[in-house]
Amino acid sequence: MTPVLLIVVALAAGPTTATVTADRADLRLSGHATLTLIVEGDTPLRVTPPAAWLPGADPTWRLRPLGPAVVEDLSPTRQRWTLSLRADPDVPGEAALQLAPVRVLAGTDDVPREVTFPPLTMSVVATVVLGRDGPRPPTDVEAPAPSAASASLALPVTIGAAIAALVLAAVVRGRRSSARSSVQDSARSRFERELASLRGDGVPDALFPAHLSAAVRAYVEDADGLPALRRTPREIEPLAVGAERLLPLPELLRQCDDARFSDTPVRAETRALLLAAAAKLVEGSA
Repeated sequence: MTPVLLIVVALAAGPTTATVTADRADLRLSGHATLTLIVEGDTPLRVTPPAAWLPGADPTWRLRPLGPAVVEDLSPTRQRWTLSLRADPDVPGEAALQLAPVRVLAGTDDVPREVTFPPLTMSVVATVVLGRDGPRPPTDVEAPAPSAASASLALPVTIGAAIAALVLAAVVRGRRSSARSSVQDSARSRFERELASLRGDGVPDALFPAHLSAAVRAYVEDADGLPALRRTPREIEPLAVGAERLLPLPELLRQCDDARFSDTPVRAETRALLLAAAAKLVEGSA
């Protein structure tokens, strides 16, 4: 029998890399971003996420996985690990989002290594600020000076053109003003309609606190970009510091919660006080 010679070819180990991308780098305080984490290394690739994705007690972001991690083959000797995270901001501003490192075993590794993701620069705004300087109103091309013979005929035309230009400029200014306030007016008008309906008898006392709380939260989120729909009054308290008119907001929501879960029916005086406090939220709004 002819002996069979077995030749074992050792493949050189490749580098282990980690990347992170965001579907958006600029977002409102009430929005969220999706982060995609990718680790590539030699087969078999085993990645252990950290106990917390944010190192230390970082109150700036809230991160949670959108599903389980996925491992796929890139080649016979390389694999890719992918995980998606939802990132909800808690504080406005621009800063680097730094994730905690993961522990990786790649290929023939006996000891796991820490692999660090590069930082992401994220910008979070609390409100929508529309620019004050809009487009200039159109101006007419200057006509040549009229001759003496046609001066009397040109005067009415000149006056008419001036009036038309003034009217056009007023229309343009009105549109610019409407564009600046469209977002705020829309949120404010919806909120005032909700308050008007709550002042009547159409909402029972047992449902009044929940309806008022929902209306207040929706208005603040639409008008100010504050993530009020998914935050407790205690969590909203540090976020409301940026706008003086929103300082009473956490206490108003707490009073609504107390009335909502109380066994005592909501009295007419309590309804009036809560509605008055809610109406003050529109005072001083941009």
